[in-house]
Formats: sequence, structure tokens, C-alpha cells
Amino acid sequence: IQHRTLEEMAAGYVAEIRQHQPQGPYYLGGWCMGGVIAYEMARQLADSGEEVPVVVMVQATLPDYPTPRPRLAWSRPLLGVLDRIEQEWGAVSEVAPSARRDLVRGRVRQVGERLASRWQKLGRLAPDRSPHSSFRRIEEVHTHAFDTYQPGPYDGAVAILRAEKQPRGIQPDPTLGWRPLLRGPVVTREIPGHQLRMLDEPRVEGVASTIGDLLEHSPLR
Repeated sequence: IQHRTLEEMAAGYVAEIRQHQPQGPYYLGGWCMGGVIAYEMARQLADSGEEVPVVVMVQATLPDYPTPRPRLAWSRPLLGVLDRIEQEWGAVSEVAPSARRDLVRGRVRQVGERLASRWQKLGRLAPDRSPHSSFRRIEEVHTHAFDTYQPGPYDGAVAILRAEKQPRGIQPDPTLGWRPLLRGPVVTREIPGHQLRMLDEPRVEGVASTIGDLLEHSPLR
């Protein structure tokens, strides 16, 4: 694994982009951790004098987001379980009946793989050499990079697309925790549903339409 910090990942993507387009303007965006990487890419490009008209961050949160409401902090584990059940049920109910079995099987397999990975770390299982274990190691590196990322401020324009349904019992924040860092124009838009399947049908149509509207009418200029 070549890049182990989020800053290194962003720098690697910047280098790749510049091979295809040496100069700006650069329109950047990403979902979840990809949105955080896009933010760091924009910072690095802006620091080098390049133009970044907008960064679109789709349900991209900071490592310390969300913040629980003080009176509900004790109940976060239970609320988290309820949120997860609702997300998973929503994901199953939105797909065609013929695809539900495959979706459930895939989710069960993912849970099993993560449990096996934890047992391997404890030395209870032999190391897994399958391709799936390589993906899990990459996931672990990405998780550590995200958790240790300390973003700096950004002066450019940012669009934040957030899921309409956020976790229960949290301090509401339309910017998903980014407001203290954003010094330029900011717009926020809500996409119906949970974050789990924002880039799957039918939610992705709303995401694409919202991004297209932002770029066409440009309220950030």
C-alpha cells in the first residue's frame, strides 16, 4: 500500500490528475471518505495557485462528527443499532424483489469477513491470504488515515450534499462538522434517505441532478 495518510492519498490523486490536465480549473468531488480526500486535494491545489471552482462533498464527514447531544450521549450505542437496522432495512426495501436475496447475502458476507478479521488480529484464526483479506487490509489503512486526518481551513467554494436521515441523538449540523474550516462560499443540499445507498439507484439520480443544478446555476460564484 503506497499511501498511508490521507494527505498522501490526496497528493497522489493530484499528481494523477495533473498528468491528464496540467492546469486548472479543477472541479472536484467525492462521496464519504472520497469527499474528504477531494477537500484535501482542493487545499493542495489552491496552495499551489491552481483554480478549484467548487468541491462537492457527498455525505463526507469529519473524523469527530457527529457530536451526540449531551443528554443523549449515554444512549448512543442503542441509537446506533436502531440507525443501522433502519438503514439496512431501507436498503433492502428499495431494491427490486429479485435482487434482495443477493443484497442480503452480500451484507452477511461482509459482516462475516469483518468478524473473521478481528479474530485473526486476536490470533484466534490463521491469517487469511484470500483476495478479500487484501481488501480488508486496504480498508484498515483507509480507516486509520481518515481517523488521524487533521484538516486545515479552506478558502474556496464548497457544496455539501447530505443524507436527509442523519443518526439519531446528534447535534444537528447541515455542514456535517465542516463549518469551522470553511472560509469561502458554502451551500448545503439534502438527499432523501440514508447515506448507505446514496450512490445507488434510485438515490443516485437525485445526487446527480443536484450536482448538475449546482454546476449549471452556480450559487457558489
